[in-house]
Amino acid sequence: MVPPTSFTGCTELAGWPLTGSNSNGIKDDGEEPCLVTLVGSDNLSGSAGNTNITHCTGAGNVSFDWTFLAPPNKIVWHQEDQTVGVNTSNTNLKVNRPTNLSSGDLVIVTIHLNGNTTINTPAGFTSIPANTNSRNSSSTVASFYKIAGASEPASYNFGTSGAALGSNDRIYASRVTGHSVSTPIGGSNGVTATFPYTNGENGYRNISIPGFATAANSMLVAALAVDINGSNILEFSNAPVGMTTVYYDDNETSSRVANAIVSGNTGTRRFQWPSYNTRNRDAMYAAAQMFTINPANNEKDEAYFLVNGTPTLLGNTNGASGSRTVSVASSDEFGFRVGTITNTGGPGRLIIYNLTMPNDTPVLTGVDTVFVTDCQTDAFTPTFEDPIVTDDCGTPVLKAGYPVTDPVVSNDCGRTQKRTWIYVDDCDTESLPFEQIAVLVGTCSNNH
Repeated sequence: MVPPTSFTGCTELAGWPLTGSNSNGIKDDGEEPCLVTLVGSDNLSGSAGNTNITHCTGAGNVSFDWTFLAPPNKIVWHQEDQTVGVNTSNTNLKVNRPTNLSSGDLVIVTIHLNGNTTINTPAGFTSIPANTNSRNSSSTVASFYKIAGASEPASYNFGTSGAALGSNDRIYASRVTGHSVSTPIGGSNGVTATFPYTNGENGYRNISIPGFATAANSMLVAALAVDINGSNILEFSNAPVGMTTVYYDDNETSSRVANAIVSGNTGTRRFQWPSYNTRNRDAMYAAAQMFTINPANNEKDEAYFLVNGTPTLLGNTNGASGSRTVSVASSDEFGFRVGTITNTGGPGRLIIYNLTMPNDTPVLTGVDTVFVTDCQTDAFTPTFEDPIVTDDCGTPVLKAGYPVTDPVVSNDCGRTQKRTWIYVDDCDTESLPFEQIAVLVGTCSNNH
């Protein structure tokens, strides 16, 4: 069910208070009238939480339409946030942290070098095991990861030893979401290959990385570095079949990173490039590796409506929708909830629209006539008695401009004066006017 773009006769939810437990959820009022999206929590705490909005109601029926969008439960490589760095000396590489980085995100750094270089692991990072097998005499590729904390530095520095760094070396950082927090990295493999100069038949040069078993819905990441002797560019390099390139630089050192969502065994993956005419004929040294990012536990958020804090399930599958009518009593607290089991996998979203709610009109009770029997002067102002106000929806307040006191009306036997009250409750419903008459009797004759 798709929310309509205009509504009539419905209840606004913009003023409903937001509450929650172990939650960073929000209420998104958007710009449509009578529509709100309750966004559940995703604070990566690993424990349950809930996000609620509630409001008082009158006696009758609450009716509403709803649509639930389940958490995406998938790993996302945020290519739009990636950063590329440089060597700041012969022994240090520097890359800015990925943009839009949040606490709990996975940071992946890949390094592509023209030389046999040892890369030191900075504090907070972990070296991917494949790094030990993805370097040879003239080419190195290495990857590192960390879970971002609440306060990350503006940049990351990786010190090196061995072959001095040069202007062709590359360092690249990206952020990932939807990953396992406890065990973010699965299996990995690394390989190297050497290609001599050739002027023979046209064909392809390639480097193959053996596959390994992985968890369902993991993200496979492959990285390549190629050092070329006698040339400064690797032409027409291809990512492994079935994988999407997320970073490349064909200048020496030629670098490429690609990824894909996989389940089961990854299978052998192959970087390749053509060799023909005068293209890609020079001697080359290649290093490649691949590893998997484990997915977060499958999160199953759920949407509920609430009556006095008691939840009733609406739905927990993506795209679930419907219409409901719920019987309520005067002064009930009615509302909605998005619950999460582990606070991972992305937030669920409950869209509520076309809501109508009963609202009891504030009731004013009291005496309708006040008698003043003693002899009073013409300037005397009677004391009126405020009515008692009862309502189902919060504490009503006087409508602006009230109470209204009418002018005195005189007659042969005395005077009368009327005062009128109107109250408004939290649901903007007005009471009926309550009128009280003050009657002054036995007015002294000398005051006429």
